[in-house]
Amino acid sequence: MNMDLGEERLKENEEIREELLRESNYKDGVNFFKRFDYIPIDELHEMPPHLNFFRKPSSQQLLDLITSLECMGLITPLLVMKEKDEPGYMVVLGRSRLMALTKLYKETNLEKYEKVPCLILEEDDIDYLMLQHIVIDSNMQYRTIDKATLIKAVIIQRKLLVMSKQYRGEFNVTRTLATRFQISRSTVEDYLSIDKLHPDIQNKVFKHKMTLKVAKALSKVDHEKQLFIVETLGDKIHDFEKVNSLVGYNPNKPSRVLDPKTNTLVFDTWENKVQRVLKMTPPMTSINLNIASGAASETLLAILKARKSYAMEEMRTYPKDNSNEFFRITINKNHMQQYVDAGLLDKEVLDKIKEKKFKDIQMH
Repeated sequence: MNMDLGEERLKENEEIREELLRESNYKDGVNFFKRFDYIPIDELHEMPPHLNFFRKPSSQQLLDLITSLECMGLITPLLVMKEKDEPGYMVVLGRSRLMALTKLYKETNLEKYEKVPCLILEEDDIDYLMLQHIVIDSNMQYRTIDKATLIKAVIIQRKLLVMSKQYRGEFNVTRTLATRFQISRSTVEDYLSIDKLHPDIQNKVFKHKMTLKVAKALSKVDHEKQLFIVETLGDKIHDFEKVNSLVGYNPNKPSRVLDPKTNTLVFDTWENKVQRVLKMTPPMTSINLNIASGAASETLLAILKARKSYAMEEMRTYPKDNSNEFFRITINKNHMQQYVDAGLLDKEVLDKIKEKKFKDIQMH
């Protein structure tokens, strides 16, 4: 029991130390030039991927960097950090240069590549969130960023801004992020919603196995329900309507649905909701036709007949005024007018195709 209390106090003291260090970093800045030295290249190692999640240079980019280092040498020192409980030094800025220098040293064994000029930070000098801030700012300046990396950067930058205590209110944080990353505030909000997802579902987004629209819908419910929905829908998880329907179910305020067995209204249950959603089909679909000019008139007449038949049936059940709500026809107006001018299509047929109101469609 005493050991548990001791461990708890140590943890609290460490959290207090990190908070004070973070405040100091933001208030007074970090002295990057306190210590400089030449460090053996085999004592340098990369940052772990969860701290530096930006893409590594391509083979061509690495080759260009190697050529530059051979011709001009290393102009800018690497920024590294000495960790207390780890051997060597972690490279904060300069991962690509370290990769190029390592390759050069292995291939040439030249003494000039054996040691690398470095600016050295101690672990007590800087907070780990500030380290990520430095990595993000550095990479955003010159890299082309893919969407998954950009989402991660926005999420981490928000945490940094909130912890810096310089921005009051979520609106100010969102506005600052939008300006910094050159994206809209609504896009920032979409990206930040990913931080509310279960880690396994976040990975699906980052690996392009889930759309941002579906992910944003899932972010509205807790992790347990997120995982249940993903598992239940399986390969149908890309169907936004199904996802949104399950997300919207509130057991505390269930809606009433028609029970087909008793033909009466009953309170909906989660089990029934899931079964109905699994059987849902898209209310509208699209069919693209590419036809020869000689078949245009016959094809359009067939489409008109189908639309009129459906319009009359639809009006009896769900009176509407605009046919586009159930039967939208899109044509290449320029081509159609040329067919009319060339005598391949009757102008009356073209005019009927353009009609949208139910009463006009039913008269044809």
